[in-house]
Amino acid sequence: MLAKVFGPRGLAAERRLASLTQVLSLPLSPAPRVGHRQPIVRLDPRSTHTAWVDSTFRVAWHLKPDEMRGVAGN
Repeated sequence: MLAKVFGPRGLAAERRLASLTQVLSLPLSPAPRVGHRQPIVRLDPRSTHTAWVDSTFRVAWHLKPDEMRGVAGN
């Protein structure tokens, strides 16, 4: 998988994308496997605010899912 080629940053990016696609109801195949012991990554690494945490992909969002859907038009 391409994400593995880029190491930890690539795997974190893959989780961010998976979280986004799930919230926006976009197709994703295959979804990355994320263990409960993996650290939570931030959707926007520059933001320190956490409005919601996607427990499936362990991604901390700075917006709530409905806010992101509004911005994306979904």
